Amino acid sequence: MNKAGGEAYEFVGPSLTDPKWFGDGFGIAVRKQDKELTKQLDAAILALREKGIYQEIAAKYFNYDVYGQ
Repeated sequence: MNKAGGEAYEFVGPSLTDPKWFGDGFGIAVRKQDKELTKQLDAAILALREKGIYQEIAAKYFNYDVYGQ
């Protein structure tokens, strides 16, 4: 929405954030047996956030913190 042409769009309808249906936050689907992959994804996301890279990328597309913090 904060890109050229974004003013032509708007959010409509209710916000779909009810934890009853969607839980808290976002997720990545990984098979239960892929424990090592889950650890690697968790570590990669944490590293991106600690280095500020995640925030730089998110700022290009959102004018709010999609992490909710």
